[in-house]
Amino acid sequence: MSILAVKSQFLKRTLKIIGRTLLVIIILLIILVVSLRTEWVQNIVIGEITSRLSKQLNTRVSIQKVSIGFFDRLNLEGTLIEDQKHDTLLYAGKLKMEITDWFFIQDQIDLQYIGLEDANVFFSRKDSIWNYQFIIDAFASPNPKKTTPDTKEIELTLKKLDLKTIRFISKDDWVGQEYRGGITSLELLADEINFNRKKIFISSLVIDKPYFTLIDYDGKKLLDDSVLAYRKRKVEDGIPWNAEKWDILVSRLSINEGVFRSDGNSKRKPYDYFDPAHIEFSGITGTFTNLSVLRDTLSARVDLKTKERSGFTVNRLKADMVFHPKGMIFRNLDLQTPNSRLRDFYAMRYSDFNSDMGDYIDKVKMEAHFTNSSLSTKDIAYFAPELKDMNRTIKLSGTVAGTVNNIAAKNIRIEYGNTAYLTGNLKLTGLPDIDRTLIDFNGGELKFNYADAVQFVPEIKKIKDPDLARLGYIKYRGNFKGYISDFNTTGSIETALG
Repeated sequence: MSILAVKSQFLKRTLKIIGRTLLVIIILLIILVVSLRTEWVQNIVIGEITSRLSKQLNTRVSIQKVSIGFFDRLNLEGTLIEDQKHDTLLYAGKLKMEITDWFFIQDQIDLQYIGLEDANVFFSRKDSIWNYQFIIDAFASPNPKKTTPDTKEIELTLKKLDLKTIRFISKDDWVGQEYRGGITSLELLADEINFNRKKIFISSLVIDKPYFTLIDYDGKKLLDDSVLAYRKRKVEDGIPWNAEKWDILVSRLSINEGVFRSDGNSKRKPYDYFDPAHIEFSGITGTFTNLSVLRDTLSARVDLKTKERSGFTVNRLKADMVFHPKGMIFRNLDLQTPNSRLRDFYAMRYSDFNSDMGDYIDKVKMEAHFTNSSLSTKDIAYFAPELKDMNRTIKLSGTVAGTVNNIAAKNIRIEYGNTAYLTGNLKLTGLPDIDRTLIDFNGGELKFNYADAVQFVPEIKKIKDPDLARLGYIKYRGNFKGYISDFNTTGSIETALG
C-alpha cells in the first residue's frame, strides 16, 4: 500500500470521527436546549443560581417556580429576597417578562412586557446605610472599565407594564420620613421608555385605587448637618424624585379612587378643619392629559374630583395646572364645590407647603382673576375657620391678589343677595375679624338695602332712631377708608327717599 493511500485512508477516518463527534455535539446541544425548555430543568438551574446568590449575598434568595421561554420569555413565581437581617426586602408573587429575541447579542434590549402581581417592597434604614445597599455592593465592579468612544452602550426600553396588588414601604429612621404606597392595578402603554436617555413617553396610564402616604417624624440623625441640608434642599429645590432630570410625558393618565395622605411630625389629633399636619384627600378620581414633568415642575390638563378629611369637597376641578415647590397655578379654571364655583384663574404661592398652609391667612399668597364666579365662606372656612359662622355666598368678577389678612381687588364686582353689589377697587387689611379690618375702597359704587346690611352687620338692628329700614336702598358713589364703625368717606349717597 502506497504512502498516499495510507494518508487518504487516515484522512477519511479522521473526517468520520470528526463528523460523528459533531453529530454527538449537535445532539447534545439539542437535548440541552430542549431540556432547558422544560420546567423541571429550569427549576433545577434557578435553584442552583439562587443558592449561589444566597451565599454571595449572605441572605435568603428563593424562587418557588420558574418558566423560561426560548431566550425571550421569563415567568417567576414566589420570588423572595431578604435583607441581611432576614427581613423581607422584596417579595413578588408572579413576575412575567417578554424581552427581545436573543437579547444577549443585541445593542438594544426591548422589554416588550412586564407583568408583576402581588408584590411587596420594603426599604429601610436606621443609620446612613439602606437595607438594599449590600446588593449594590455585591454586584459593583471594583475596577469599572471606562467606556471608549467606540463602545456601544446597551439601551434598555420598556413597551408595556401591567401591575396588580403592589405595596411599597420606605422607612427612613435616619432622616425621619416614611413613605407608604400601593395600587390595586396599573396598566401602562408606552411610546418610549428609555432608561439610558432618561425619557418616559407614555400614551396611556390607568391606575386603580392608588394610595400614597407621607409621614414625617424625628429621625435619629435629626441634628446632623447633612439631614438638615437634605430637608432644606427638598424645600428649596423642589421634588427630590426628579433630581436625575427625567423627561416625562403622559398623554393620558386616569386615576380611580386614589388616596393621598400626609402626616407631619405632630402627635396631636387632627383639627376639624384643613390641617396641613394631617392631610388626607380620598376618592381622587379623574384624568390628567398631556401630563409632563420637567425638572421640578409638573403640568397637566386636569379634570378630577376628591374630598379632603376636613370635609372640603371638590365636585370637579378642571384646569390647566402647574405645580412646583413654590406654588400651585390653575389656568382656564372651573372649580366646583357643593357651595362655590370659581372660573378663570387661581394661584397659591408659598415658601413651604406644610408650614405655610398651617398659617394660611398670613402666609399663602393668592392670585386670582374670576369671571361669573361664586364663593361661599363655608368653603373658605375649611382653611380659615374664623369664618365658619359667617355663612355668606357672593358672586364675583375681577382681579384679586394677596393673603387673606391683606388682600386687594382691582376692577372688582361683588354681588350679594338680590340687590347688593360693589364695584371698584378694594383693599382689606385685617380679615377675618371684620370689626378690626381696615377698608380702603375707591373708584366705585356700593348699593345695598336694609336686609343686606343687617346680614353683614347685625348690630344695625339695634338702631331704632332713625328708622333705617325706611331708606329702602342705599347707593353710594365715592371713596371709603376706615373701619365699619370709624371711617372717612367722600362721595354721594342716594336712597329711596332721595
